[in-house]
Amino acid sequence: MQSDLFSSVNESESLPKKRPSVVTFLTLFVLSLSAWNGYRLAQAIALRDILQEYAARGGFLYPVISAGIWTVAGLILAWGVWWGTAWSQKTALGTAILYGVWYWADRLIVQMPRSDWKFALGVTVILFVAFYLDLFDPRTSNYIKSRTQR
Repeated sequence: MQSDLFSSVNESESLPKKRPSVVTFLTLFVLSLSAWNGYRLAQAIALRDILQEYAARGGFLYPVISAGIWTVAGLILAWGVWWGTAWSQKTALGTAILYGVWYWADRLIVQMPRSDWKFALGVTVILFVAFYLDLFDPRTSNYIKSRTQR
């Protein structure tokens, strides 16, 4: 006999929904970017004296703040995608667009000019398209719907 605490929960609803591989891929992709930005954050803090001594473009605070924001945003987003929250698709799309804009603004304004911009642009477009296609794949959408419609 079930206790009153669980009596209103349908047994099939309490079973976890199978997570599609595309959701796992999206989560790992976002976690990879979070790890990269976490590394940037740790390096900026560890090398703050050098950044200040050589007057790096953007100074010491810019890499700390930007890396901290992207690390936290990525962790929250990865959690939302993994658990199929209602806000995860729109938030992931908005975050991907903002990350791309930030990356190119940082590259063009803060960093020294480099000759590999065509390659970097190609990689940016390919990663964004792959992310978009996986994010709005029917398996991802169905997973999120199944997790939010209870």
